[in-house]
Amino acid sequence: RAAIVEGDGTEDCAFDTTLPITGLQLAGIVVVNSTHGDGFHLANAQNVTITDCEVRGTYRSLWIENGSNVLLRKCYVHDNAKGYMMGWHGESLAGLTITDCVAADNGDDGVNYGDGFSIEGACSKVSISRCVAYGHGDSGFDIKPVGTVVNRCRSFDNWEAGFKLWRDSIQVYNSLAHHNDGYGVIAVGNKLKLWNLTLANNGYYGLQLESSYPASVSVRNCVFFLNPVWVRKPVMYAGNNNCYFVGGRGWMLYLGYEEQWRAIDLQNGVYPLGTSSVVGNPRFVAYKDGDYHLLSNSACLRRGVWINNDMLVDLDGRKRVKPIDIGAYSYTPPDS
Repeated sequence: RAAIVEGDGTEDCAFDTTLPITGLQLAGIVVVNSTHGDGFHLANAQNVTITDCEVRGTYRSLWIENGSNVLLRKCYVHDNAKGYMMGWHGESLAGLTITDCVAADNGDDGVNYGDGFSIEGACSKVSISRCVAYGHGDSGFDIKPVGTVVNRCRSFDNWEAGFKLWRDSIQVYNSLAHHNDGYGVIAVGNKLKLWNLTLANNGYYGLQLESSYPASVSVRNCVFFLNPVWVRKPVMYAGNNNCYFVGGRGWMLYLGYEEQWRAIDLQNGVYPLGTSSVVGNPRFVAYKDGDYHLLSNSACLRRGVWINNDMLVDLDGRKRVKPIDIGAYSYTPPDS
């Protein structure tokens, strides 16, 4: 029973407002087939809420240039050239909250290479939670604003990366990246916090830290499963209470281009892992099918460290029990 705006594939835009606008609420609108234009395009947006809207078959699906106090909730953009685009062209968007939104199969046509969620650097006070991105020609989440917080998100089957982080002080918690062609997380920046992540079965690396200047990155309670970690030399990799597993004698950790260690080297103490880290099988329910919940004999159980209330619940929203489990999910007995 949605209101449907359907084009013939030639329109510049289905919903367009570039005049200053305050207090706008859009709910339950479906935009279809604006192939050469935008689904939603807003500029000068103040105190705007967009809820339960769907966009498909457009060029830029949901583009908000600038403004303040914008909330996107329960929206679904799919099969467009571009996904969610926030603050493009260097425009400021202060106070952006995205929750319970999905981006799927945008920019995967071999011509356009779109991200699921693309948040530009001039944005500020950005929070993204309980969102999913998959099937994109570039990355699931492309995050540039300093201090962005990403919590309880999933990103998989994207061409380059699950999460691409470009600036300082970005925080990613309780999230999952798997089966991306390139990376689970690729990051450039200082003072990053990557806590309780499961990075699994990604094509190149589970985590690649690229900063070319001295930087410090906190990596805690994370699972690296069948994908190694690559750290550029100037980065201080503070990796504590993590679980590493590649199976067999595969490479597990690279420091720059000169030093590398296999999992067995780490297990035998040739290279000192962070405090309380473990080399062992996390044992997932069905990782080939994308189910990364832990089994009862997982090496991750009760091996994590409690840091603050960002650890309070896992990716499913289940309350964690101290000592917490490593990874995006906490172990839950089958009968609970």
